[in-house]
This record gives sequence, structure tokens and C-alpha cells, in this order.
Amino acid sequence: MNRGDVILRPTPECRLPAEREGAPRLIEIGFGNGDFLVDLAQKRPEALVYGVEVSHMCLEKALSRVARLKLENVRLLCGDARFLVRECFADNSVERIYMSFPCPWPKERHARRRVTSEGFSGLLASVLKIGGVFEMATDEGWYADEVERILGAHAALKLAERRLNFRRDLTTKYERKWLDMGKDIHHLYIEKTALWSVPRMVEGSVEGMHVRIAPTVPVDLDLLDRTVTGQTGSAQGRHGEDSHWAFRGGFRAADGTLLEETICTDSGYEQKFYVKIVSKPECTLVKLDGVFAPFLTPAVRFAVEDAARRIQAR
Repeated sequence: MNRGDVILRPTPECRLPAEREGAPRLIEIGFGNGDFLVDLAQKRPEALVYGVEVSHMCLEKALSRVARLKLENVRLLCGDARFLVRECFADNSVERIYMSFPCPWPKERHARRRVTSEGFSGLLASVLKIGGVFEMATDEGWYADEVERILGAHAALKLAERRLNFRRDLTTKYERKWLDMGKDIHHLYIEKTALWSVPRMVEGSVEGMHVRIAPTVPVDLDLLDRTVTGQTGSAQGRHGEDSHWAFRGGFRAADGTLLEETICTDSGYEQKFYVKIVSKPECTLVKLDGVFAPFLTPAVRFAVEDAARRIQAR
């Protein structure tokens, strides 16, 4: 089994490979050791099952299990699920989304990481099909109450069902262990009831991500280094996303090409990449380096444009 067929790297425009047209799409967020994901893929061979996980170790473990069982309907994505699910999946395209025992982040300063934080309910209402379901299991009663209250109050969602200590056909080894120990397990089923959409952050194309400066201008190696810039996307018409970037230092290749290390964030979603500055006889070209191509978020575009402005103003 080809590793690249299982672990997907979306394009900078956040596009996934088009495959199995008409197949149901299922997503598990935070698949951990992968036992629920694998069980789901085996029970639903007609579906495409996507797993999204931030841990590289979990990704490798799941890949080994998928390869060993020769499951051809599993696709794995590594990264922030809030970003990847929103940006990679179209409105009304997903049949079901699963989360098993997500961290409840009980401290108030961590509340933005919960599934009840601002934006997550809209994400679900956007990508799920009408009648599609977000299914969550938790062993924290207060967290289940909060999910029921906040997600169930969304205009395009409703609480379809809540069960206590229900033994699902699909489960995890910890869930089975905890139920056998008499620990309370809460299952919530949040159904999409109406059309809904959220703005996507990623737009544009790699081909359009460059600035041409003519005539050519000399570029000092220290011109951009350690320069920190912040912008608010709402001021730029970018869906109200907070965008920040910093130029961290660069180096010049033997042919004169300059690579500037850049870090950016969009509402907390962080990326690192290189801005490439190429001096030609007829112009200076400022663009993204193709080796570590980032997703085309507002901060990435702002960084390229800002680098070009600083060069021109020199």
C-alpha cells in the first residue's frame, strides 16, 4: 500500500484528491491509536473514512494498522482539525463526524480549545449534509451538558439524542474498559437540520502568489530579518480573521536567490515557510518557495505582499 495514498497532504488551496465519486464521507477527529477508525472503515467499506490527528506518532501507528489490514478506504490528515475540516471539505459533503473522548480542557483559560468554542458549531453545520450527525462520546458529564447546550442551540443543528452508558457497535478499547468498570459514558448525537455555510480562510492559487517588481532592485540580506508585523483581516476584507507574520532570518544561495524564513498565524493557526526573492535582469520576483508550500491563508498572502513592499521602499 502506497503511503501517499493514505496520508494526504492537501494542496496549498486545501484541495483533496477527487476520488470515489458519490461515496459517503465520514470523519473521525482525534483518532488516537486508530482502533475506532479502523473498525469504522471495516464496517463501512463503501465509504471514504478520513481521520484527522495532530500527533505524528498516532498518525504512524494508524498507518501501520491500515496497511496491515489493507484498508483501501482510509485517508489520514495530520494537523489542526478545526482548520483542515473547514478548509478541505465542502458544504454539505460529510455524512458523519465522530469524536471519542476529546480533552474537555476544564480550565477556563483553555476553553477556546473545546468543541463548544466559537466557530466549531458553525463548522459542523457547514460541512455536514442535511440529516448528517456529529457523534461525540465523553466521560465528563459537565462537558456533555455544555455540548448539548451550545451545539444544540445552533440555528442549523439540534440535539437528536443523548444516551448514558450505551454500548455502541463502534467503540474504543478505553470506552469498553470504562463501561465494564461502571464509569459513566455520555454519548451525544447532534444533527444538521438546515443549510448553513461558513467563510473559508484559504483562497487564491499558488500561481497568483507572487509580486513582480520592475525594474530589478537590490535586496539586502538583513532587509526583512526579525521584522514583526501584525494585521487584522477584517480591515482587509478577509472574513475577520486575525493575521500576523514575522520574518525570522534568511540566507542567499550561490545564484543570488534569497530565502526568508517566515512564520505566520491566522486566528491561532500557525504555519512556517519561506518567502523566495529572485533577482532577474528584468525584475525582482517575490513569491513562495515551493518546497515548504503553506496553505494560502490571509497571513501568507500578507507576508508576501509585505516583503515586496519593503523591498520596493528600500
